[in-house]
Amino acid sequence: MRRELLGIQADRGHGGYVEFVDGVGTYAGATAQVFAALRKIVGDDKLASGLIDRGWSNGYLYLGPATDAKSLKRTYVRDGEGQFADVPGVGNDAIALDKLKLASRIQLGEGERLLSSRKFKAGGAGSWDLLAAEVDTPNGREVRLGVVNPNDSKRWAGGADPKRDTRVREIDAEIERLEGKDDADFTDEDDARRDELLEERASLIGDADEAGLNRTALLGPAAVAQLRDAIAVGQKAASKHSREADAFWSEHGDAWAAERDRLNQMTWGQLTDADKDRLLELDELLEAAPDWEATHAEGAIPASGDGDLVYSIEGGDFNDDEGWILRIGVRPRDADENWYPGFSDDAAIFEPKDVKALLAGLAELAGDQTKAATGGRLSIKRTYVRDDEGQFAETPGGGLSALDKLKLGKLAPDGFTVRSSKKITTDYADLGVAEVGSPDGRQFRVGLITTDSGRWDAGFTGEKRKDELRQQIAQLQALLDSDDEQPDELEEKLGELESELEDLDADRTAILTPEAMADLRRQLGDAAELAKANKAKQNATVKELEALDRQRDDIIAQVSNPGLERQISSLSYRLRQKQGIIKRLSAKPNAHGWSDEVIAELLVEHRADAAELEAELVPLLARRAEIVPPEALARLEDLDRQYNTLNDADIDDIITSAEVPTSNGGRVLTEVWGSDDEDSDWVTARLYVLGPGETTHDADNSDEYAYLRGLKGLSKLIAAFDGGDVKAAAGRHSIKRSSTGETMQLKSFQPEVKAVGRNGDTGTATIAIATLGVVDKDGDVTQPGFFGEQHAQMVPAHDWNHVPIGKGRVYEKGNQALFDVTFNLKIPAAKDWYEAIKFDKENPPSLQEFSYGYHVHDGGSKQGNFKGRQVRYLTPRPDGQPGGKVFEVSPVLLGAGEGTGTVDVKSLARERIAARKARTGALGLYAGAVAPHETATVARSWDGVKTVAGLPDDALPSHLRTVYAWVDPAGDPELKASYKFPHHHGVSGPANIRACLAGIAVLNGATGGVDLTDADRKSVYDHLAGHLRDADREPPNLRTDLGVASGKNLRFGDEAANVLAGVAGLIDRASDVMALRQRKGKGLTANTADLLSWVRDECKRLDSLLSQPIEADDEPSTHVTDEEIASVVLAAVARLNDN
Repeated sequence: MRRELLGIQADRGHGGYVEFVDGVGTYAGATAQVFAALRKIVGDDKLASGLIDRGWSNGYLYLGPATDAKSLKRTYVRDGEGQFADVPGVGNDAIALDKLKLASRIQLGEGERLLSSRKFKAGGAGSWDLLAAEVDTPNGREVRLGVVNPNDSKRWAGGADPKRDTRVREIDAEIERLEGKDDADFTDEDDARRDELLEERASLIGDADEAGLNRTALLGPAAVAQLRDAIAVGQKAASKHSREADAFWSEHGDAWAAERDRLNQMTWGQLTDADKDRLLELDELLEAAPDWEATHAEGAIPASGDGDLVYSIEGGDFNDDEGWILRIGVRPRDADENWYPGFSDDAAIFEPKDVKALLAGLAELAGDQTKAATGGRLSIKRTYVRDDEGQFAETPGGGLSALDKLKLGKLAPDGFTVRSSKKITTDYADLGVAEVGSPDGRQFRVGLITTDSGRWDAGFTGEKRKDELRQQIAQLQALLDSDDEQPDELEEKLGELESELEDLDADRTAILTPEAMADLRRQLGDAAELAKANKAKQNATVKELEALDRQRDDIIAQVSNPGLERQISSLSYRLRQKQGIIKRLSAKPNAHGWSDEVIAELLVEHRADAAELEAELVPLLARRAEIVPPEALARLEDLDRQYNTLNDADIDDIITSAEVPTSNGGRVLTEVWGSDDEDSDWVTARLYVLGPGETTHDADNSDEYAYLRGLKGLSKLIAAFDGGDVKAAAGRHSIKRSSTGETMQLKSFQPEVKAVGRNGDTGTATIAIATLGVVDKDGDVTQPGFFGEQHAQMVPAHDWNHVPIGKGRVYEKGNQALFDVTFNLKIPAAKDWYEAIKFDKENPPSLQEFSYGYHVHDGGSKQGNFKGRQVRYLTPRPDGQPGGKVFEVSPVLLGAGEGTGTVDVKSLARERIAARKARTGALGLYAGAVAPHETATVARSWDGVKTVAGLPDDALPSHLRTVYAWVDPAGDPELKASYKFPHHHGVSGPANIRACLAGIAVLNGATGGVDLTDADRKSVYDHLAGHLRDADREPPNLRTDLGVASGKNLRFGDEAANVLAGVAGLIDRASDVMALRQRKGKGLTANTADLLSWVRDECKRLDSLLSQPIEADDEPSTHVTDEEIASVVLAAVARLNDN
């Protein structure tokens, strides 16, 4: 029957779809064919006669899977009581409404079920997210509204925690009992117990001073309706207020501003009495203006859970940038009634444009917006794919409009095609990015969308219009400069044209080649890695400072006056702050774009303040010297020196700045800034678009650059410059592009320590970290130019939480890469490692091992053949720049392998082989499941047999653990046979999500399952599931009822994963069988060959299903049967007949 349906496709050439518009069949004769095909499926008696006469209005009729990249989309509707109704052909299934994917983490009580979840768009500056979950409970429907930090949104679990709430009530009752005692009966034990209970309570629900962060209110449908009605009333009042303000300032604004400016230019003595009266009139006029801080609605909706829901609508003056806003927060239980959701740290903030969607969503959650329960809805999803050259292919019946988010295609001139466009929202100017096909090839356009214009044309119309404006301005200026008298209108017209040109100049557009885009993305990726290292350095410094503080406090508690020490500590802290400011202003006077005069004034001011603080501190230190014993005083002073040294460590404000030239004569400039303030965002990113001839940028003008906070914001900026992966046009692909993050790799070695104490200097060493032109243990050949010359830090044992113990220069000399390092001997750990390395060098044989962390840049490696062996060449980039970045070199107790090796190392080969058995025992500590870790992911074809065969037989355990998820505790960790669940493409390669899905299916019993302990089974699952989540894919659940793993009661997705594992296992087994029989000079038997060919034929049936697209953010669609299709069609017919 499916083939008969698809026969219509051959006649119409439209992929199994017949389109009807305005009740009239667009394609002549199609209706009769549709009717005949449906008759064969369901019979004459089930078809409505109105089908032929009326057709379907404004919709599509779906006739089966085809190659047209369109698919069935399900719709879920509510009945009159707000409950989800059964939809013909679908059933009572609300998975598609769980937009936040809460089902796997929400905590539900007995008899409760999740109905839906969503996030409301809150676009106000600094807004937190407003999340909603709808739960069916034995007592009726419940709505959970959470105000959540955007960084925590993906971890929000619906807010309610029955066990926690029960314990909080128990604590409240016990505290009330204790505080109800008379003073005479209230003992010290009672006081201590109350403190314990208050501390436990704070840990459970947070302190009221935390302003309700990440709190969730639980409301019934009636309370949700009350919230919606209150917001609707406030919205009307705010809109009316805004209209009144607009009218007021439209009438009086220009005249008021002009008159006020005129009078302000005079001194008081120059003003006449009439002028003074006019000033009073202007002030009275301003007083009569609508109040821009007016509050239009505010209140609280009683709720259970973490607190009541509080809302406020305020603002709404003539300022188009601001307008009125709606704030929603959750008031903590312990807060008083005056608690108010702050502007940026505890409230979801909605701008007027977002409130309509919020009200509609609240109406649905209140259950009073119902839809007809009959029939489903069929809609079209389009899939866009890239061809082999990375261009977007035209899709039948499609086009590329779905990727053009900014609708720039209609502005493109002849010869130009907008393949995609998007907007990146930032704290300042937004960023527009478009991918364009041009007569000169593929290009990318990047521009700033300013708050004034709110638009961007990708340079399509702007340049042409600017040329026209310049010509008109020149003509008008020439007329005005002539001796002839000209009408006043010309001056006004000239001002209008100059203003329009200024607006267009503000909307700059940079045109970049794909190579420039890749370079920009690489530069930002390097900055992100440096930012992480900077933060690790800051964290380590904070820990060391805290340890020094504890030592200092111990001494003070024994020998000094606590009040005196508090004064000394406070003044010392303020003095260090001033000294830090002075240091930064002196070292980097132009970091903030200030003039030399401003810098000089600031230095004078801060130096004066520092001198006053020093004067106050001197007598206090003298007083301390009188009362503290000399040995304790010396220890305190030593601790203070160590503290100041660490605290004054120079952590650069600006981490990196870079620029790329544009094809139209300008530049794109990026700056990544860091901070040593632990309370700050610690990293921010700025992007400037400079036009032709511009050499500077204005850091004080927020419209001049895009601005993003934190590593998350930096990652968002990096993703904006992803040119997209090249994918074959065959098969099904979603429009979501992969973005492979840069990962740090480790290479371990036993080096040749060339010298310790260079030129007699204490604390220096020269270490050979690589030998060029040879194959190392990782199967890499490092070529000259890969390292170049660069600087790196030294940390102990790759501990990035530890303060660096030294730094130095990496460079190439002869056939070696050398590292000249200087240890910071003021740090105890640095001194210890230096002495250990020195001892190892002076007392052969050398046993000390090292490892260095590095990243391979794009273009810094290639595959090739080296003396008959397949290797990875580490090379300089095509432009001659170093192909890799060394982040740090670490001394370690046990490296992952010999690595480069030198004469000294090779002389130890026998000792190392003899010690292998002892080392294997030590490595047994790492047996069992490999801990989850973050890495890049890919979805390409997976060949497990080939991957495992490609691993060297002498691969080290540290290498094998980057490929597999489990190590047999009873096996030898240096043998590949001891490992299971391979899922990475080679050592430290990306994780393959197909292999991860197949691995979870095996854990769930597919292909016979695997013999693991419950603990190891769960740990392996967590490892594989983590990779799937990194790829934005929800993993299948880990099953506990393995008895049904054969297929009974399985979800469709789990069944598909089982089949994937089975097919992969069959292919692996077939490869082994083929290899074995070929060694014996035989081939496959006829029966086996038939079976495998039939498997191949069955897999081909998937091609028609896979032509149905899946949008990037949707769950994969399940198999759609003919019966389901007919059911939905008939329901639509019934609805039309009812109408």
